[in-house]
Amino acid sequence: MFLMIALAVPPAAAHSPIIAGGNDSLDRAISIDDPAKSWAIFSRIPGGWTAQFYKFDMNEGERIYSVLQISPEAKESGFSPLIAIIGPGMPDPPEGLPFQVPEGSGVLVIEGVPADSASYEGFTPTVFFRVASYSSPAPATGTYYLAVFSGIPGSYSLGFNLCRHTQVLGFTRLVRLTSS
Repeated sequence: MFLMIALAVPPAAAHSPIIAGGNDSLDRAISIDDPAKSWAIFSRIPGGWTAQFYKFDMNEGERIYSVLQISPEAKESGFSPLIAIIGPGMPDPPEGLPFQVPEGSGVLVIEGVPADSASYEGFTPTVFFRVASYSSPAPATGTYYLAVFSGIPGSYSLGFNLCRHTQVLGFTRLVRLTSS
């Protein structure tokens, strides 16, 4: 019985909020220092192919996770920002980026495509459309940047988490833990 309840109730999750601003260049990037936290970043891009930057350090194999979301109003206006993961081990930068890439870094650009249906985010409580997401191990140890950019103005939220130490429990292990 306890197992059924434990599996039916979602874990409590809270994000540490950041209201971003002034992070419109690599040297003014907002530093994400605490990998144990899940961050909820809220900001507005003024348009004109402006980028906003978030900086973090990773070891090879540590998971980088981000989800970019926009409001229904932003979706109606055509706002669909892109994400760029900038750092060591990433692919060669494509031409035409609206920002400089640090020496020795590559860039992975993830195009923003708003989801067909909205989802409810209970923490804020707000309705959002997922636009882009990224979840992958860091290919190399070093400093990384995540850039959000768009040619159209609009507001966004960015869920961001650096999974330094992840332990996945198998179903058998979960059953043993919950029946102890």
